[in-house]
Amino acid sequence: MLPIEKALTPFLIVFFILLSSEIIFHIATYPLYIIFIFRLLFVHLSLLLSTYLIYSKRLGKFSFHNIDSPILDLSLIFGIAIMYFLTLAYILINLYIEMMEVPLLSTFKSVTFILKSDKNYLFILAFWAVFINSTVEELYFRKYLIDCGYSKLSILLFTIWHFYLNVGGILLAFFMAITLLKDYEKNKSYIRVVILHAFVNIFMGLNFILFGMF
Repeated sequence: MLPIEKALTPFLIVFFILLSSEIIFHIATYPLYIIFIFRLLFVHLSLLLSTYLIYSKRLGKFSFHNIDSPILDLSLIFGIAIMYFLTLAYILINLYIEMMEVPLLSTFKSVTFILKSDKNYLFILAFWAVFINSTVEELYFRKYLIDCGYSKLSILLFTIWHFYLNVGGILLAFFMAITLLKDYEKNKSYIRVVILHAFVNIFMGLNFILFGMF
């Protein structure tokens, strides 16, 4: 098993950047979408590089998929369905929080403000969430941590990582982490968990549209 300090290194490096960018995002007076795009780029690139460098050094050759496990099967479809209901629950929880008018418990108002103020950002966010976000986060939170022997830690860190989504998002991240962990442990397929994570972000966008958030 990889020493825990090595397993935690990418998270600790990047989480400080993520936390700092969120603080700046909430107190800044200049265009918020600029800060958000900076966060997307810097946070995920840092997580990607730090994870890959440690992974390749400690665990050797990177494997995308266990050849004995199917990429597409009924269990993947079932997993995608679970992800849809998780994102639906996230939306409903946060809508309820907004009705309670407790702004510190939800980020919906700030996020929708950005999306409505700059439509170009919507396309950037959609591309990033589906293709980059899911790929990079699954590399660290599933493949890297689980292959290093830290399955339970992967659930905890993935949940903490999504603190900026607040109450609903933390619950979503927790149950996502469990579902993705089970799938990865069973199939040893990085590709499968990336697909499942990507569908979460797709469903998130669709539910935002469905509930009139854009």
